[in-house]
Amino acid sequence: MEYFLVIFSSVLALAALLLLWQRDKKCATKLPEKIEDKTGICAVSNKRATVKEKRKQKILEFMEGKRKVSNKKLREVLKVTDRTVVRYMDELEKFGQVEQVGKTGMNTYYKLK
Repeated sequence: MEYFLVIFSSVLALAALLLLWQRDKKCATKLPEKIEDKTGICAVSNKRATVKEKRKQKILEFMEGKRKVSNKKLREVLKVTDRTVVRYMDELEKFGQVEQVGKTGMNTYYKLK
């Protein structure tokens, strides 16, 4: 009888983990449209993705017509932390939209490609 309870509880736990994994998998494939219709983890994830994309678009618009832009200036424009700007710029650089000049320090800046 004890073995049955152990096996039964293990199967239930595994089933619960599988259901959670399937739900998270579905969340990852949804597009950030109609956020107000969604609830829970998917809504938060989609809202963050939408905010992130809007901020990256704002960066690109801000950089138009400028030869170079510093991390500090982007922080002031977006009102975010230093690390957030670095993450956004790394993504924009990865997709070939901007270029970082310099490795670290005060003389590092970004420019449009």
